[in-house]
Amino acid sequence: QQTSTSYPPPPSQPQPQPPPPPPPSASSSSSATTTNSNQ
Repeated sequence: QQTSTSYPPPPSQPQPQPPPPPPPSASSSSSATTTNSNQ
């Protein structure tokens, strides 16, 4: 066994990040749109 032989490092696979939760402003804007449509 030759320790001098350097093996290539394993490819680092990026972990998939979960999608960020929708901002609260979107839900409040959606409820405002509903109020406008009722009028």
